[in-house]
Amino acid sequence: MRFLGSIVLGATLLWGGYWFAGYTAAKHVAEIGQQELQRAGWTVEHAGLRVLGFPNRFDLTWTEPQLATPDGAFGWRAPFVQLFALSYKPNHLILVWPHDQHIDTPAGTLRLGTADMRASTVLQPGTDLRLERATLIAAAPKLVSDWQGLSIGATELRLASEADASGTTQHLGLNLTGLAPDSRLMALFDPALAVPAVIEEIRIDALAELSRPIDRHALSGPPPSVNALDLTEARLSWGSVRIRASGRLEPDEAGYATGDIAVTVDDWRKALAVAQALGMIAPEVLPTWENAFAMLSAQSEDPDTVALPLSFGGGMVRFGLLPLGPAPRLR
Repeated sequence: MRFLGSIVLGATLLWGGYWFAGYTAAKHVAEIGQQELQRAGWTVEHAGLRVLGFPNRFDLTWTEPQLATPDGAFGWRAPFVQLFALSYKPNHLILVWPHDQHIDTPAGTLRLGTADMRASTVLQPGTDLRLERATLIAAAPKLVSDWQGLSIGATELRLASEADASGTTQHLGLNLTGLAPDSRLMALFDPALAVPAVIEEIRIDALAELSRPIDRHALSGPPPSVNALDLTEARLSWGSVRIRASGRLEPDEAGYATGDIAVTVDDWRKALAVAQALGMIAPEVLPTWENAFAMLSAQSEDPDTVALPLSFGGGMVRFGLLPLGPAPRLR
């Protein structure tokens, strides 16, 4: 019996030593991460860091954390943020945010409120801490601007990323449901459009080919650049308006996207009217767009549906010969 007690006591002491070593390592890694961000020009501040959770977890809580980009244009602050890891599986991290956060932008401050917001991240074992997969879920997110209190909310936001074996290709997913601008934003639309108050779904499924894996070195150096983006599916559902897109884009020498994206629009007449109400199409050019869409729809089995080939090149996005605007930068 005494021998069994000695074994239990020894195992307890060993586990306690392991937890204390993990506790020390967790604080050290958190401090290194903060230092690397600061060396990169970021402002990183907090009122304190606690590590609890003995014996089965490492629970890190930062009080009053604040972040700001090197140019000071954007910032983030919250009452706290928490990072959890099981002591026997420290490469699986759970990040939990509070119900209220603040995002500072050049246009003013946004308050982000959520019923629940957390992320699950799995890192490959090793000193590089390479990202293997990550998922973020925000329940009932709502952004409120300090400018006239304008707001926009949603039912749920889901983001996911999973790397291949090399770590250089990320499978990306986004699903946003129940997107609802407040009544003052909806008032921008002509009531005659009969646009639903809720955008049912925005969905993106894509593969991003990166210059290198995402790991801890991205904190202190330039982030991985995008070598190619395969858009498997992008979908927006808003009442009778349905927009779907797919294609492949690659950066040119200046980093601007080049390639082709095929876009399909259901109920294109209402889609054009909504685009004009949002200021995306000037009233004087609306007839040009209507004529072009009418010609395209004549080639479709459904006269309410059009297929739009969009080309990216020379830093611009074009529909045929019509320039639509600047192309996004992938690099």
